[in-house]
Amino acid sequence: MKMKSYLLLLIVCVSGLFTPVLYGQAKVDLAGIKKDLEASSKKLSAQREAVTKEKIDLAGKLMLSQAEITEKRRKSRLAEMGNADRKVVLAKLQGEASAKRREVDYLEKQLAAFGGKVIGSMYKGEVVDEGRLPQGDSLVERMKALELGIDRLEMMLGGAVVEAEVADATGKIQKGKIVSFGPVAWFASVSGDAASSGAVVVDKASRNANLVDAGNTDIARLVAGEEVSLEMDLTGGKARALASISNTPLALFSKGGAWIWPIIAVALVSLVCAVMKFLQLSKIKNPQVGWLSGLLEVVRAGNADAAMSACDGVQHPIGAVMKNALSGVHKGADVVEEIVYEQMIDVQTSLQKWLPFIAVTAAIAPLLGLLGTVSGMITTFNGLSVVGTGDPKLLSGGISEALVTTLFGLVVAIPALILHSLLSRRSQGIIQTTEKIGLTVVNCIRKK
Repeated sequence: MKMKSYLLLLIVCVSGLFTPVLYGQAKVDLAGIKKDLEASSKKLSAQREAVTKEKIDLAGKLMLSQAEITEKRRKSRLAEMGNADRKVVLAKLQGEASAKRREVDYLEKQLAAFGGKVIGSMYKGEVVDEGRLPQGDSLVERMKALELGIDRLEMMLGGAVVEAEVADATGKIQKGKIVSFGPVAWFASVSGDAASSGAVVVDKASRNANLVDAGNTDIARLVAGEEVSLEMDLTGGKARALASISNTPLALFSKGGAWIWPIIAVALVSLVCAVMKFLQLSKIKNPQVGWLSGLLEVVRAGNADAAMSACDGVQHPIGAVMKNALSGVHKGADVVEEIVYEQMIDVQTSLQKWLPFIAVTAAIAPLLGLLGTVSGMITTFNGLSVVGTGDPKLLSGGISEALVTTLFGLVVAIPALILHSLLSRRSQGIIQTTEKIGLTVVNCIRKK
């Protein structure tokens, strides 16, 4: 603390010694200081004005820069949106282009198939300009097939005469001219023979023109340009083919193959059993009205011999049953009842005879038909594995033949089932009548 006081006192003394000198200098430099101050103030004002002006300029430039940045951002967003839209439009156009390419490929395939059909529709031996036939797979060559098809269509609709070859009924190739009018065609031999002239049917599978209804002399006149009257099959031979199909039982039988024979054997067994059963049941007649009441009166009277004699003239199983049962009437009603039940077993066995065979045949016949169908289908598919599916007649013909066995199986099974039902019902009726009369007689004996 003392040290601080000494230092303070020393500073005061020194300041007192130099105060006059400093004060004098201050008085001397005050005017210059004011001038310097005024100049500095002016410079400061000018500097402030310059800074303010620069601030205004910079603020304007900043606003312009911000506006440019905003505009560029807007353009950038618009560019981004336009790019996305362009991608969407590009994807859409690519999809349409892909669809157009598929359409073009499809049309090219259809055009190629049409060319094949056009060439296939031409008659064998028909003379055609080679330059008009398609020679490759290019679009120009395929367009030739289209032009050729259109020309042939116009030619066929307007009627045309072409040189071609046909096969007659014996398979011999005949050369001549074919007159075509739409789906209808006639052939006239070069030799002019009427036996080699007739309607023409084209086999689409083999592409052969076959001669049918030969022997028409008017066709040669038609080829010569004369006016004639001819029959027309507008179906292209299909009507003739349908008319030639025979659906008689004998024709179907010949198509059935080996499996028809077991079905026929089953049908014969069923028929024999049904006939035997019918003959058996036809011999059975219901007892006459009043026979049962007369029998009961004789039984009540205790005349067993008369009762047994009354049973002799009945054409019904009840006659034999009651005759055997009344032989034990002297032993009581229980014995008679037991005899009735024993006889009923024989009656049921006799009346059920042949019926199981009919039921079995009714069940086996459709199964044999189905077996024949499966066998025929296997044969058909084996043939298809060799020749392929180019000929639909092979497939349809094999299936139709395979279904013949099913047809015969059902034809056998349905009547067999009906006969079994009718004969079984008749047999059950006879059994019920026999049992009813037997129990009635037993009850009468028991009451006596």
